[in-house]
Amino acid sequence: MAPLPRRRDRPAGRPAHAGNPSDRCPRDRASRCRRGGEDELPCETQADLSVEWLHRGAAKPGTGTAILDRLAQLAFPPGRGQAYVVGETSNVRAQRHHLITRGFERGQIASEGYWRPGRIGGHDHVDD
Repeated sequence: MAPLPRRRDRPAGRPAHAGNPSDRCPRDRASRCRRGGEDELPCETQADLSVEWLHRGAAKPGTGTAILDRLAQLAFPPGRGQAYVVGETSNVRAQRHHLITRGFERGQIASEGYWRPGRIGGHDHVDD
C-alpha cells in the first residue's frame, strides 16, 4: 500500500494536522489525536472521524509524551490501516517506532517532522 500523499496545497501557516482527513471518503474510518494549546480547530470530512484533543497546558511545545502515551492505549480497528504522523521531529520518530512495534509496516506510515526546538524552518521526512 502506498504511503499517504504529501499535501503541497496547504496554505502557509495552516497546521499540518488539518490537511489529511478532509481527503477521506465517507466509507473511511479515521481517528486523530491532536496535542496543542487550547485551540480546537474544526475538521470537515465525509469520513467517520473521531477526534480526541490532548491539551498540553503549561508544557512547552515539543515536550512530553501525551500523544505517545495515548497511542499506546489506542485500540486499532481490524484490517490494514494507514497512519499519518506529523509534528515535532523527535515525537514523530517515537510515534512511528511505536506503530511499527504494534504491527504497522513502514509503508503504512506517512510521517513528517516539520519542526525541532531551536531550529527555524525546514522539515524532516521521518522514515527510520
